Amino acid sequence: MPPDIAMVIDAETDNKTRTLHDLRLVVKKAGGVVGSTTFYFTRRGRAVFKAEECGPSLSDVLDEAIEHEGLEDVEELPEGDFLAWTQPNTLTAITEALSKKFELEILDSDIVWAPNKDTKVSIDTTEQANALDMLFNGLKEYPEVRAIYANR
Repeated sequence: MPPDIAMVIDAETDNKTRTLHDLRLVVKKAGGVVGSTTFYFTRRGRAVFKAEECGPSLSDVLDEAIEHEGLEDVEELPEGDFLAWTQPNTLTAITEALSKKFELEILDSDIVWAPNKDTKVSIDTTEQANALDMLFNGLKEYPEVRAIYANR
């Protein structure tokens, strides 16, 4: 596992001790070390809206977004869809407001652990990518794992 990669694993379980033990083994097998990593991340709301051909532009969405407290940023994704970043406690209200105002379909809306910009790292070699892929696949085998966030 690449040494600079930090991860947060969201899991839902009825047996915390067993789940922690199992996930620690997977991380250790991949060459990782279990520890506190949440300081590398910020809890943020994330909403993805499907863009329509005759729909609003990024500028239109940004103009509307300014009106909503708690909205941090709006980005246009490569496929033309819009990504809105919010404070976690305002995600639902902002998602509904933007969807209603522009009649946008909500593709995804959830609260995530987003890596802090100054802690993002890159994967430089195929060996590092394969090791990280092996770890992700090992973690995904557990039904308790809901999401995996990494600072890459």
